[in-house]
Amino acid sequence: MVLVGRSRRGAFTLIELLVVIAIIAILVALLLPAVQTAREAARRSQCGNNFKQIGLAFQNHADVHTVLPSGGHSWFDDRNFNANGKPEGPMLQYWGWCYQLLPFMEQNSLWLNPSDRDVASVHVSVYSCPTIAKRTFSYAGGSYGGSPTMRAQSDYSGNGGTYGVNAPNGPPSNACDGPIRPRGLNAKLSSLSDGLSTTMFAAEKYLDGLGPRCNDDQGWTDGWDNDTICFSHGQGGAGGAPLSPYRHGQAAATLGSCGSYFGSIHTAVMICVFCDGSVKRISYNIDAKVFERALSGTDGRPFSLD
Repeated sequence: MVLVGRSRRGAFTLIELLVVIAIIAILVALLLPAVQTAREAARRSQCGNNFKQIGLAFQNHADVHTVLPSGGHSWFDDRNFNANGKPEGPMLQYWGWCYQLLPFMEQNSLWLNPSDRDVASVHVSVYSCPTIAKRTFSYAGGSYGGSPTMRAQSDYSGNGGTYGVNAPNGPPSNACDGPIRPRGLNAKLSSLSDGLSTTMFAAEKYLDGLGPRCNDDQGWTDGWDNDTICFSHGQGGAGGAPLSPYRHGQAAATLGSCGSYFGSIHTAVMICVFCDGSVKRISYNIDAKVFERALSGTDGRPFSLD
């Protein structure tokens, strides 16, 4: 009897291997955008959670102090302390609203840390959008216990209202119609006559992505400066035109690189928190005059974000 052996299949041929590789490449190409979209959605959700924490913090701050945190005094000021060695409260504190909210974010030890240099260099995750890389800027001005000082940046800015002007050699001027006002002029929730659900407290700020700018070189502790305060008129002051938020890197060159206006890295929308604690997403296509009404808490003009 003759036994006929079965032929054994060899390894993949080159053509078969190339076909498999091509199929894998196609699957990766199809899946990668979906994975990236899912990751960005998760980061956008975390950004919204940051604003939820900010909303809870400023509401608790208002309950304890009867006023909202101020925007501080000026970018070059050190933190100031009372006679008991504790940081001054919201009516007197030179540092801005981000610093003043620390005790209401389980960051009391950082708030009490006596070293300005140490505090300013810490990245507070609540003030960082997870889509943007954390940034630390070496600043050679001011005192902060000597220079240079490493200052951690913030991706968020408070709502200063319709317009404001930085005054490097004196107190800042401001329309004082937003929830965050200069030191000593603190708003109360009850003073926002337009209503808490229609007055924005804070939002993401515009960055052009081209390196340190004058709206991104002082850090989150900064008092009354365009690092931590934005206005509906940007740098235009009382005579400027209202601006809608911009996606990062998309603002017109004529607006300058220093900012003082809101924006975001996210596709299509900017994330913000209103004075009732609600977190909202605002389209870059919003009418600038409608957005202006959301920033003023006292203009008496009704509007809808829908």
